[in-house]
Amino acid sequence: MSDYDVSRFEEKIITLTPPPSENQVIFMWVSLVLGVLIGFLGSFGGTGRLIPGHPMHRVMVFAFDKVYGPFLNGNSDGDGSSAGLRMFVGLGEFAAGLGLIVGSVMYKFNIGGESLNDLNAALQLVAAIGLMCACLSAGALHKYVDSKDASKANVPFFVAIVCMVFIAIRMFILGPYIFTNQVIATVGGSSMLMIMFIAIVINNTKGLHESEVEAASEELKQIMDGKA
Repeated sequence: MSDYDVSRFEEKIITLTPPPSENQVIFMWVSLVLGVLIGFLGSFGGTGRLIPGHPMHRVMVFAFDKVYGPFLNGNSDGDGSSAGLRMFVGLGEFAAGLGLIVGSVMYKFNIGGESLNDLNAALQLVAAIGLMCACLSAGALHKYVDSKDASKANVPFFVAIVCMVFIAIRMFILGPYIFTNQVIATVGGSSMLMIMFIAIVINNTKGLHESEVEAASEELKQIMDGKA
């Protein structure tokens, strides 16, 4: 009896997270597919804001300098704040996207062991919440700025919904299980939501009305359609 008790005690020591159930294994595959999908979209969009020569770069530079920047914070064209905003968003999207791609693969195939993968699960939550906030903000921005063609908001809103599904799976089904990592996920995710809230406050207190960027928005549409 004592030997049986000791073996159970040793198993508890070396097993930090519970073994996955059959349903959890299925959701691991779903999480892998969704994580790679939103990770690719996030990293592709992020590099488009950062790297000259990217198919999106010229459009993104004009959009942030002439439309999105002034609409969000009322900045003057050329004062540098729009470039800073574009780089901040681009770096965030690229880092979150790359992290989701690598993290989803590592988690599904248990690369790095259970301790690292539980931390990985927490960081995936933070990354997905960050991308969700970016997409919700982008969708709302398009609803206001591109009111004549509100369909531009459909893609970011769709990606935000996919992020929500991914977040729900990771939060309620796949962990993290270790308390420290749960705190990391909570604090990190809350920070992403706080950044979005701060952006909303800045937009409402300093940003320009959509009518003030309407001409630039029309020019942006011409560039996106290849007519300028």
